[in-house]
Amino acid sequence: QEERDGGREEDGEMMIAVRWAAARWRVKASATTPWRFGSTAAGELAASTSFGNKEEEDQEAWYASEEGGLSFRCTRCGRCCGLEGTRKVHVSDREIEEIARLLGEPETSVREDRVTRTETGHQVLRGKQRGTGEVCTFLHSDGTCKIHRAKPVQCRTYPFWPEFLASPFEWKAEGARCEGIGSVQGRVPRQEVRRQLVLETLSRSAREGGDENRLTYGESSDLLEDVGEDLLEEFERDFLARNRRQVVADIGDLVVVDFHGESEDGSARRVLISKQAPWLAQSEASVAPDGSVDLNRVPQRVQQALIASLALVAPREAASSRSSIAQIGAGACVAATALSLRLPDARVEAWDLDERALRLAADHFGAERGACVRLVRDAEEIVGESEVGSRAAILLDVCGVGGGRGEVGEIPPADPFLLPRFLEGAMAALEPGGVLAIHVANPNKEEALQAVASIARPRGLAVRSLALRGEGGVGSDPWLVYACPPHSPKTAEEFAKQLQDGPLRGLCPQITELLLSTPDSFWEVTG
Repeated sequence: QEERDGGREEDGEMMIAVRWAAARWRVKASATTPWRFGSTAAGELAASTSFGNKEEEDQEAWYASEEGGLSFRCTRCGRCCGLEGTRKVHVSDREIEEIARLLGEPETSVREDRVTRTETGHQVLRGKQRGTGEVCTFLHSDGTCKIHRAKPVQCRTYPFWPEFLASPFEWKAEGARCEGIGSVQGRVPRQEVRRQLVLETLSRSAREGGDENRLTYGESSDLLEDVGEDLLEEFERDFLARNRRQVVADIGDLVVVDFHGESEDGSARRVLISKQAPWLAQSEASVAPDGSVDLNRVPQRVQQALIASLALVAPREAASSRSSIAQIGAGACVAATALSLRLPDARVEAWDLDERALRLAADHFGAERGACVRLVRDAEEIVGESEVGSRAAILLDVCGVGGGRGEVGEIPPADPFLLPRFLEGAMAALEPGGVLAIHVANPNKEEALQAVASIARPRGLAVRSLALRGEGGVGSDPWLVYACPPHSPKTAEEFAKQLQDGPLRGLCPQITELLLSTPDSFWEVTG
């Protein structure tokens, strides 16, 4: 920042800032961020996506072998300007000044008409409606940018963002959104890729530190001119070492990836991902430095929220030897395995249509250490089960197709599972005092809630909902709907106490914290 006062920073001082940013910035895989990545057909993506060798790759720079850089050319498709989920265009005070000068408008007008603040207080550009989604306020209908010469840092550096450069896996996953990634008509040299990575990382670090007067792209670029290339190479090495990825298994259209560098204790996140939807994590587990899977931890908040539904089961039945729990859409069975260890007297079943996912659960997610029964079954088989009224809990986490454009695995639940026939059959399978928990990310929240309530209430069940605020998602935060006994916890405080004091103690820490810090995230559905 002293640059604007006429001073010049020494290389050593600049490297302190670069190293500080490298030490702080540990990116999370884009696979955990439920963005909608455009309309690439699932089959085309699965056929065109390669996930590399299962052996640990040299982290010197995975793109060093890509003929000296990365294939990319902007096609002006405008998809990167979409504001779905958590994606926003952040701007600093100095960038707002630059935009105002370019437009020839007063800065106050730009702030009033074009800028807003997020819930966390960050300045972002406003959006505008286009079709069924929202796009940046400065995006023209032909895909060009009205403020191209004054674009904020994140727009200038895209797609060379930390979360996309951590590994070839994330780079190819973002290619499902950006048609310019992989283009044979353009190649960005490795040196330029590195430079964009540094500029974006430093800008984010300043933003997270609360600096609203951080430098513009041009000013930051000028500073980098005085930094030796060897120092930037060291930054790149540090970044890649701290965000190491390793493909553990690759079977058909399923891949298991370990994401290193996100935890101070040296543990890794092990993620099961479908190549048909590489931006989403189907299942996650925590892996200790010695390679063992920690089954006392369930990393995903949605999975924790499904497990938490057991705290709504009538106490006399919760851990009964007669109880049976079915997780439908179990993936790598992380939640089901953890439950089987916590409730050894209960029969815990993990249902999934993909036999390969269940096999990977045993081979790489520790499922063989638990007592859960892994079954290749369709969710609709819960309807008309021979043993009616035998389930203490049914946990439903089945994704459907979003947007009607062929994207896979975006919006849970799939449409059939909110229809009366399925809901009636699932609730009929519950034993007295049992609970049906459904993960929902459908934008038509009220419609989904009322669909469940219309079936639950005549059966004497209450309907409660839990919003997982802060998760982002397809236009809204994901949430859970519970059809449960009317005498189960009605308030967030009561719900949290059940989680803290019961057999699930410590298994759902993020849900417990959410209930205590944001009590209005849990409510009873009325009307």
